[in-house]
Amino acid sequence: MQTDTRFADPNMTLLARNTDPIRVSARLSWDWMLAFGVAAIAALLYSRTLQPSLGGMYNSEEYQYAAYSLSLAHSTGYPLYLLLGKIWVTLIPLGDVAFRMNLFSTLWAVAATALTFFITRQLAHNRAASVLAALVFATNEAVWRYASVAEVDTLTAFLAASVFLSLFLWRAGRVRLEVCALLYGFALVHHRSSVFYAPGILAFALFTRAQIVRSPALIVRCLLAVLLPLLIYIYVPLRAFTAPNYVYDTPSLVNYIVGLSTSSNSEFVAPPSMWLARIDVIYHSFLWEWFTGFGILLALLGFVKWSRLHLPVVDNWATRSLFGLTALLVTLITIPSRAADIDRYLIVPVMILSILSGVGAVRLTDWLVRSVPNKNFLTSARVLVWIALLLLPVRAIITNLPRVDFSQNFRTYQLWNEIFDLPIERDAVIVGTWSDLNSIRYMQRVEGRRPDLQAAAAFISSEAVTDQVEQNLANHQVVYITPGDQPPTEDYHYNALGPLLRVSTEPTWQAASNTTQLAEKLGELELVGYGLKLGLHTGAARETVEIEPGQTARLTLYWRAAATPKIDYRVRVRLVDAFGRNVWQNIEPPLRGLYPTSRWSAHEYVADLHSVYIPPGTPPGAYQIQLALVGAAEQGALEAPELLRAIRVLRANTSLADQIFLRQRAPVNFQALQLMGYSKNDAPLRAGSTLDFALAWLARDKPPQDYSLRFRVIDRDHGGRVLPAPFAPVVNNLATSEWRAGEAFKEYYSLALPKDLPPGNYSLALAVLDHAGDVISLLDGSGEEFALFPFTVSP
Repeated sequence: MQTDTRFADPNMTLLARNTDPIRVSARLSWDWMLAFGVAAIAALLYSRTLQPSLGGMYNSEEYQYAAYSLSLAHSTGYPLYLLLGKIWVTLIPLGDVAFRMNLFSTLWAVAATALTFFITRQLAHNRAASVLAALVFATNEAVWRYASVAEVDTLTAFLAASVFLSLFLWRAGRVRLEVCALLYGFALVHHRSSVFYAPGILAFALFTRAQIVRSPALIVRCLLAVLLPLLIYIYVPLRAFTAPNYVYDTPSLVNYIVGLSTSSNSEFVAPPSMWLARIDVIYHSFLWEWFTGFGILLALLGFVKWSRLHLPVVDNWATRSLFGLTALLVTLITIPSRAADIDRYLIVPVMILSILSGVGAVRLTDWLVRSVPNKNFLTSARVLVWIALLLLPVRAIITNLPRVDFSQNFRTYQLWNEIFDLPIERDAVIVGTWSDLNSIRYMQRVEGRRPDLQAAAAFISSEAVTDQVEQNLANHQVVYITPGDQPPTEDYHYNALGPLLRVSTEPTWQAASNTTQLAEKLGELELVGYGLKLGLHTGAARETVEIEPGQTARLTLYWRAAATPKIDYRVRVRLVDAFGRNVWQNIEPPLRGLYPTSRWSAHEYVADLHSVYIPPGTPPGAYQIQLALVGAAEQGALEAPELLRAIRVLRANTSLADQIFLRQRAPVNFQALQLMGYSKNDAPLRAGSTLDFALAWLARDKPPQDYSLRFRVIDRDHGGRVLPAPFAPVVNNLATSEWRAGEAFKEYYSLALPKDLPPGNYSLALAVLDHAGDVISLLDGSGEEFALFPFTVSP
């Protein structure tokens, strides 16, 4: 059969005929090197923000265990993704299985970035434009986010890019149309959104070579190539036993593969009344914000007219149809979705807009360079324009990095590692959210822990949680609910076990064992014990815990109701220092508010969990926990006289200076120390009362000596008269000579005002003294003292 060359790229033909093969090879080498370069940049960015273990986005935990165990994922199953993922986690010995699946997403995003470069190179014949398009795509917020977690969307982007590039290579006479069809079949088998590529693909093929409609054999071969990858779905019935709630008969199998089991569910489809709001979210909050007005303008320039394309036998309406129809249809199908993560469906339109922005940048550059009056500066002008255009991805990097950074997201794995270490009864049922369900399966199927535990997913509503709880309690099973659950609608009895709540129909009449025993009576309730452990860590609770600033301890309080309380108490937990000053406090109802004290039965024992947060900047040392029951405002609080000897704060391993809470930030430098700012109590002051405030300090360098502070109260109503005030260490428990560079601490201070202090306006001044007692001048040359804040003493 004679090859039809009418749809071949004349530029390619001319290049092959009139250019030295060595020069052609050099140009191709440059293309590959640049493609590798942009892919390497993408890989570096994604590795910086990669989710370190279990967790990520909504479906990440499911993919992390399903690929490893060759289970079923939710409809439509994603068998291609899971099979490739299984090969990947088997061959790549990095981190745990969850991390490997996160890295799997990075792989496809990096590959899609390289293909974006080559697609733009085919269209614009400009390397700078290709680099720009690839980087705009790679640094897009949605692309970057899903490249950092285990999700199917970056593989979707890679397969879409493969289809697009193959079509352009077919137009250039370099691949067969059957290859394009086969790649489209793989895209179709992976994600159903690729159905909406079909109109654009057909239009592209017909605009490029309308004669294919008169070739039935070619059409049949292409159809077979599209259908061939669908054989991968044999995986679903073969692995149906791994998720019998997904596939349990022939109709459910068909619905599962087609996707009807989810797309027809009203919980996932927004009503038409919400569609206008969804359109605004898609076009304004996503696309417009991602690309800015200038980026959208570049894409429109690229769409309206292809620059530097000299293809006399090629109708560019083919490319417009391919990109325009695909981007439009894929974007439109996201409108009815109720899901919060619809940005995942926009990755392919983002790729198209990125390619078009590269093409549009060529046209804009040509127009700007032609306007340069001095032709001697054409090259310089062109370089400057491209440098300016490359600021688009630079801006995206700066803007998106904090939005997509999963690199410190250890919480999901730590939470479930802690839960699976708890003394949960055998064959107990844990009712949780969709993510909870998949986290449980990960711990069981990947790490092989507690296979006896049963998981039950309750979606969206309290009614769903209630149904699951009632069903399992009726079967005489022990039932727990997870922290993310909606509360059941029925009245149950609750007890905390770590972050879980045990749900029962009867009160608990037995006191917990292995706790620190107490006997503190607070009204109708008695605090009979407590246990403390480092939050998100395994191990048993104990009397004391060592913890760093920025971390949270779990405090379990064990109560006994001598009688049913007449009011609903809230629990106040305070962290106090050695001087009795309040460092942190929280007031909340017991048991997440699900079990108010007015429902507690007489003589019932209740275990109640609370978090104790160690604020960043907390100096090392011993701290205590103070408890109280808080009722209505007119009833006051029932104080527990005994302080729990519970917390020993260690020095932080990482600097948390930016996280220290301050009412007023005012950086002031004193040699190696920087005063970061202050917070103060705004309560009215009178003579004889105490002025309470806190200062935050940062070690700019390692302090060479021990510093101290001198405070002076200045009477502003009487000519700046200075009143005596005390000296104080910078931090009570840690001499400054022992600080490390970059460490930050927040210390609390109390100044007793004289009893004969007249009412009026005052200010507090601060000076830093060296070890010899000499005042250190401020580095800005403004003097030796810094005026901290004004205050007023009332009559």
